[in-house]
Amino acid sequence: DRDLDSLILLAGLYLGVVLLQAALKFTVRLYQAWLSESAIRYTRGHLLSIFDRHMENSEADSGEATSIINAEVDKLGGFVGDAIAQPIVQAGTLVALLGYMIMVEPLVATISTVILAIQIAIVPPLQACVNKRITIHVTLARRLGGGIVRHAEGSGGSEEKTAAEKLDLTIKRIFRNRMMIHILKWVLKGLVNLMNNLAPLSVLAIGGWLVIEGQTSIGVVVAFMSGFDRLAAPVRGMIAYFRQASQARVQHDMIAKWM
Repeated sequence: DRDLDSLILLAGLYLGVVLLQAALKFTVRLYQAWLSESAIRYTRGHLLSIFDRHMENSEADSGEATSIINAEVDKLGGFVGDAIAQPIVQAGTLVALLGYMIMVEPLVATISTVILAIQIAIVPPLQACVNKRITIHVTLARRLGGGIVRHAEGSGGSEEKTAAEKLDLTIKRIFRNRMMIHILKWVLKGLVNLMNNLAPLSVLAIGGWLVIEGQTSIGVVVAFMSGFDRLAAPVRGMIAYFRQASQARVQHDMIAKWM
């Protein structure tokens, strides 16, 4: 209606929503960071007290302890901030979008949901293989830390030469193991990307057939294509969260075992 006042009002409301969203996101991210850093600080202090008690009885490996208290706790603590927020946000978005799509066109939505379910189902077995490799990596990294300390404290001679050879062997094993982790991760990512492309393909094929048969409109197909673009982000987020949670569980169990 060429109403300038309404245009200004709507633009102002839109700007207000954008600013509110930015403020909420900043607040949540800051709170998550505080949770993670607090967990790291507490855990490091707790592990140091355990290490000090063992040092009194000469039972502690300082190289192994350095690896655990520094790198391992940092990775584990980094997960704490996202542990609750991420699955709630991603799952909520996924359920809302799928519910709307099923309401609009049940057949296309159901078939596409099956493809998404297959995509989610292929993740756990491959992630289990990655977890085994992560366990091996953590064990080797601890061994490397302990070996470096013992090598630095060595007094020369044949024993020091043997220690250096063991360190070199450990470094080579770490390299091979990390390459396997990379291969498994990229295989997993490739399969997920393939399934991501099959979902919109199913919409085009089945939706196109329904349009030809006069059972739906081309507008519904276009809306579904847009919907799957929006679905891709929460699906990737859920898969990434599952991988992160699995790795955090492995690291937690290994730290608990060391304690």
